[in-house]
Amino acid sequence: MTTAACRKRVAVESVQIRFLTIAQGVNTMAQTKRKPQYVVEDGKPTAVILDIKQYEQMLERLEDVDDLAALRDMRKRPLKFRSLTKFLEEYKPSAL
Repeated sequence: MTTAACRKRVAVESVQIRFLTIAQGVNTMAQTKRKPQYVVEDGKPTAVILDIKQYEQMLERLEDVDDLAALRDMRKRPLKFRSLTKFLEEYKPSAL
C-alpha cells in the first residue's frame, strides 16, 4: 500500500472512530440522566454532547448576557427626547 493510500485509510478510520465515539456518547446520554458527554481525542476533550434543553437554556443565558451588556451601554449614553410631533413626522405609520 502506498503512503498516500495509508494516510487516506488512517483518516477514514479516524473519522469512523470519531463517529462511533459520538454515537456512543449520544446512546449513553439517552440512557442516563442527560449529563454532558465529552468527546475525547488523543486524551483531550474536543467536543461536548448536551441535552437539547440544556443547550437551549445555555443559549438563553448567553442572550441575556448580551442584552444586559447592550442595556449597560445604552445607559452610559445621554438620553435624547423628541416631541411627539417630530416623532410622528419621522415615523408615519404605513397603514394610514
